[in-house]
Amino acid sequence: MSYTTKTQDDITNDILLGILENVTSINDANVGSVLRNYVESVALEIKNIYDALDDIYAGTRIDTATSTDLEQLGKLVGITRKTGTKSQGYVTFIRNTVASADFIISANSVVGTQPISGNDQLRFLTLANSTFSAEIEDEDDHGYYTGVMDYRMTERFLGDTSNITISGLISDTTSSVTSFVVQSDWSGYIIDTDTITMIDDCDALTNWTSGVGATAIATSPIYIEATSSIALGKTISTSDGVYYEKSFSSTLSGSGKDFVPFVRLNSTSFDRLSKIDFYLSDNATITQAYKYTVNVSSISEDDFDEDWYHTALTYASDAVKYGNPSISNLNYIRIVLTTNTAAQTLESGDVLVDFLNFSETDYYLGDIIQFDQYGAAIPDHETDFLVTYKPLSADILCEANVVGTEYNVNREKITYKITNVSAITSVSNYEIMTGGSDLEVDADLKERILYASELVGKGTAESIRQAVLAVNGVAACTIDDTPKITMTNEPHVFDALVDKYKLDFEVLYLDNITSPTNITITGTVGSSAGHTFLYSTDFIRVTDSYNVPTSQVHWQATGTKPDDASTFYAAYTSDWLGHVNIFVTGVENPLPSSVLTLVETAVDDTRAAGVETEITTPDEVDVSVTAGVEASTGYTLAGITDACETAIYDFLNALSAGEDVYLASLFEVVMGVTGVENVELALPAADTTIASDEIARPNVITIYPFGT
Repeated sequence: MSYTTKTQDDITNDILLGILENVTSINDANVGSVLRNYVESVALEIKNIYDALDDIYAGTRIDTATSTDLEQLGKLVGITRKTGTKSQGYVTFIRNTVASADFIISANSVVGTQPISGNDQLRFLTLANSTFSAEIEDEDDHGYYTGVMDYRMTERFLGDTSNITISGLISDTTSSVTSFVVQSDWSGYIIDTDTITMIDDCDALTNWTSGVGATAIATSPIYIEATSSIALGKTISTSDGVYYEKSFSSTLSGSGKDFVPFVRLNSTSFDRLSKIDFYLSDNATITQAYKYTVNVSSISEDDFDEDWYHTALTYASDAVKYGNPSISNLNYIRIVLTTNTAAQTLESGDVLVDFLNFSETDYYLGDIIQFDQYGAAIPDHETDFLVTYKPLSADILCEANVVGTEYNVNREKITYKITNVSAITSVSNYEIMTGGSDLEVDADLKERILYASELVGKGTAESIRQAVLAVNGVAACTIDDTPKITMTNEPHVFDALVDKYKLDFEVLYLDNITSPTNITITGTVGSSAGHTFLYSTDFIRVTDSYNVPTSQVHWQATGTKPDDASTFYAAYTSDWLGHVNIFVTGVENPLPSSVLTLVETAVDDTRAAGVETEITTPDEVDVSVTAGVEASTGYTLAGITDACETAIYDFLNALSAGEDVYLASLFEVVMGVTGVENVELALPAADTTIASDEIARPNVITIYPFGT
């Protein structure tokens, strides 16, 4: 259905023409005449009706409907607008001195970001009445694990530290634990001791071997966990790398956990080492493995300082993935030492490694209890301990007052008390506020309405994509329903009477039909192992009667074949039938666990029976920005620093997967801050390229005086 609208002039002229053609006694239709004034008034009302009809008509079509009209169209096909979600997180309410008695911080107390000229102040409310405790007695949520020295308390800041008491089992007897200190304003990774999966405690050399040019594997009496560590070194001067490796007696899983290696360097190894790589594999080869790297060259010597250094590395963002390893079925580790130059060597023990584990970790800012690993009065291994202390703070769950991604603010941005809580000196969020998402815009809602029919079916790529896109907190989703899988050294026994062999995965994919480079078969010929067979000459891929590729290879009658009863090995790429890879970009990355759970539910409800799905999210690329800023007349650097940091943080957080970080964009962002006269960038040194499966995220943001 369609119709043609008229302009007000057309309506006026048509009415006047009709009157003049049918009423002979009226002949003055000039501008200003009584007739024309009357007709123009009527024409204006008719034009208003046409405009209203236009709006109604536009509201009935998906491509032109907006706002509530679009929402009503969506309801007809079962699609509703994503309403957005409110950001949440813990805000720390802080005192300068310990409290003399418990007191209540009321629900709906308001805190916010610092009010800055030109920026909206973002407000958050406490969700419930919360008790600020004057003293916490026998806090029992603590499990001691030998090797883990750093423990956070429930509350972030501790007062009257000389009177903190700890009790626990020492030599199976309940005793006073005294071998500890309080570290104030500490920052680092806290290990959840209830989640530790030991990879290797490094107390024994069982199954460890040294590669060419590495010092003989040995133990050292210097350790962080249990009784010893392993001592590593490098004797060769013709290569910059040596390795040590070990096969596990049984498989282990690192799923959902961080890889936490403990490393100790001396001044020699700190000066000479470039990096330490840890390969974890499910098939005893580094060609199918996760590689975790400790970049020695990027770490301060103070972080080592003749002591144990550890960090938390996640397989989703910190590991480089080779092949298609399973994080849940690991059976092999290789440690590679790389020096700055090939000529540099290391004595055995210049590098110590201990307590290799997977665990859940938390980056923490605040006061901690730190045990002395060599102290006489520390708890027994894997026992609980109790702590009595007087807190200087209380972490209270707060929620943004409205929905929106802008409320996902960085650490230490909520610093303003809007509600006066007299017993509290200051507030700050030491954790990133998360979970906020925007009200869905019309363009995104229209797309989902147009694809609504896909949701009626089950199992199609588009139906899965639309189901995921309907989840609050999801920004984008792509589906690969024919993912590739790469196999290495897949064994098959050759039988001289059989010409065709089915590979383990379907369907064999070739990057070139006549001369593929992604399939290699090696085996034994004439009792000599390691022969590489030639595609087309020795073997080909089998296609069915419809010329559709299969997973079989066919040995050619005139080509070279493996010896009878020998094993040949196939390395190839396959279309992984029955598997669907789902790549999800969240409003926040990494995707909050609550959003990931909803995505998993949406996928399970939509996928076809028997189809295995893998949900992946972008790997984070940390981008540090160091900028020199000159303040405009009437402004100070101190007064605009926070606004500059926030602008950079918000810009990087708004980038989507695969979006590069351009220096020009960073310049524009900082120059757009009110009060900025000039800017120079020290970091990054160049544009940062972001791969399609990566996403840029802010790391360390530093503002310094321009020209210094």
